Amino acid sequence: MSIAGNTPNEKKLYAGMGLLLASSIIGAGYLGYSWYKKNKEQAAYKDLSESIEGYIKASTSALSSKKSFSPQWTDVQRAFKIGAEINSSSSLYPYFLAYQADVLLQQGQNTEAIQIMDDAIAHLDRTHPLYYLYALKNALMKTDSQDASLSQAGREALEKLANDNANLLQDRAQYYSALDAYYRGDSGAAQKRFQQIIARGNVDSPWHQKALKNMG
Repeated sequence: MSIAGNTPNEKKLYAGMGLLLASSIIGAGYLGYSWYKKNKEQAAYKDLSESIEGYIKASTSALSSKKSFSPQWTDVQRAFKIGAEINSSSSLYPYFLAYQADVLLQQGQNTEAIQIMDDAIAHLDRTHPLYYLYALKNALMKTDSQDASLSQAGREALEKLANDNANLLQDRAQYYSALDAYYRGDSGAAQKRFQQIIARGNVDSPWHQKALKNMG
C-alpha cells in the first residue's frame, strides 16, 4: 500500500509537494526577476518560469477534475526535459529535473521519475533550502515502488531522514516512517515514531496533530 497516498488527504498532501516546489520558486522568483535580468542565467530562469506556469495549469486542471491525469502533462514534461538539456550547466538545472520527475510521476512513469529525481538531488548541496523536501519526496517515491530493491532503498532513505536532526522536515519524515511501519505490520515501530513527533512539542505542526490522532 502506498504510504504517501493511503487516504485522500494524504494523497493530496503528497501531490501537493509538487505545487509546494512550484510556489517555492515562483514566490521568490518573480520578486527577484529584475536581478536575474542582469544575470547570466536569465535564459534559464525564463525557461523555468514558463515551464512552471504550465505545471501549475496542469496541476490545477487535474485537481479540479479530481483526476491525477491531465492531457497537458505530456507537453509540460517535454518542456522541463528540454529545459534541463538546454540549461544543464545552470544552477537551476536541479529544478528542471525535479519538476520533470514530478510530471512523470503524475503520468505513472514511476521508475523513470525516480531516476531523474536521483539526479536532481545529486546536484544539490545538503545546505540547499529545498534539499530535504526533494529528498523526502524521492524517498516516498521509492518506498511506494513495486520494485522490491527500490522500495527497500526508499525505506532506508526515509529512516535516515526521520533520524536526521538537521532535517527541517524531520517531523514529516517521522510521520511517513510511522505509516510505513504500520502498513508493514510493525505497530510498535509506528507508535515509537508517533511518540517522537509528539515529544518534539511542536503543537502547531500538522504532523504533531496527526501523530496525536494516531496515538488516540
